[in-house]
Amino acid sequence: MSFLNQMVVAGGGGILGIPAKVLIVAGGGGAGGKYYGGGGAGGLLEGDLVINSGKIHQIQVGAGGLTGSNESQFDGNPYSANQGGESGSNSKFGPIAGGVSPAEARGGGHSTSGSGGSGGAATRNISTPSGSYNTSVGTGSNLSLETLGLTFYGNNGGQSLQVGPATVQGGGGGGAGAVGANSSSNKGGAGGIGRVISWLPTAAATNLGVGEVSGSNVYFAGGGGGCSNSGIGNTGGLGGGGDSQSVSFIANHPESTNHLDATPHTGGGGAGMGVGQNTVFGGDGGTGVVVIRLPIFYNNLSTHFTNTSGLEAVSYQTGDYTYIAFKCTSFGGPTTNSTDANAGLGAGVTGTGTWTPVF
Repeated sequence: MSFLNQMVVAGGGGILGIPAKVLIVAGGGGAGGKYYGGGGAGGLLEGDLVINSGKIHQIQVGAGGLTGSNESQFDGNPYSANQGGESGSNSKFGPIAGGVSPAEARGGGHSTSGSGGSGGAATRNISTPSGSYNTSVGTGSNLSLETLGLTFYGNNGGQSLQVGPATVQGGGGGGAGAVGANSSSNKGGAGGIGRVISWLPTAAATNLGVGEVSGSNVYFAGGGGGCSNSGIGNTGGLGGGGDSQSVSFIANHPESTNHLDATPHTGGGGAGMGVGQNTVFGGDGGTGVVVIRLPIFYNNLSTHFTNTSGLEAVSYQTGDYTYIAFKCTSFGGPTTNSTDANAGLGAGVTGTGTWTPVF
């Protein structure tokens, strides 16, 4: 076919590799306890990468971070420490031979000003005067993990308005496409929007079960929404960011706290919650994902992929392209109404495996 003749890198009488589009998204960060902001989205790497025939490619898809506790703090005394969620786990993809390291996206920052692929929102800080913003937001950075020529996308979390010594209006978590919004005097901040992946059609995303489709676009790595002291939440960023809910909504729909969790296979950040009881927590971060577009009709994924632990590979073919997604097999469900912060199920478990394609 024309794509094979034009795009395959050849040499020595055989095919060496195929230029592909690659997307690597890390797990999103978890939100904090009550009155906290949203978790930051997982770091996002995107670009062109030659997929080498017969070479082992390492894959790791990061879990999301668990939400933090509500009333109970590190030493069991309310408000005695800043208790946020957990950061998301890193995702990797790339060859592992000849001294080359896989490209690695950094997990999203948790909501107590945690830094990561995208930063979590600023936390409550008793040294911040009432009516002022805590500007110590989590920063978005991939540090030295950006390799193989892929481009990194991530942003800072939003500022949180200090209401009093014990309470705060939570800002939004940072997204791959924008910073998290600052909170206002009566409402949490919105999560930063994720990044549109222009080369991934909505039909492919839907069939692969990845990303968040909105209109004709597919988004990844949206930040989690923040919540205010009065329980007025804000939306997560497009790209799987968790939506914060009002106190009345949670009270009337206790089974629906999954709205706080980020969407699996997006790398979105978890949403903050402003409920006064210690039975409801913020949202967990979403699992990450690795997506590849090959400019050929490729049918041997099942024989060329090896699941080491908790990873699956799915494909979708249309026209001259094959789309492949590597996803966590454990990606959780709704956050459980429990006094145990670790009862959250939405964060999933990091998956690992290898892929040795032969073209």
